Amino acid sequence: MPEKFLTTEEVAQKLSLKVRSVRRLIRTSELPGIYIGKAYRIPESELLRWMDAHKIRRQ
Repeated sequence: MPEKFLTTEEVAQKLSLKVRSVRRLIRTSELPGIYIGKAYRIPESELLRWMDAHKIRRQ
């Protein structure tokens, strides 16, 4: 099954953060993300792993 990628907006909603904060986490390499085209994308599996590591409950 192909990896699902989330937008910064989707991640911000899941983490209850502002989009700007999500982008900062990616730029500082705290949150795994890649730049595709003109926007960051975050692999869903990496987000879930990051949330587990930071003890953030899944919504």
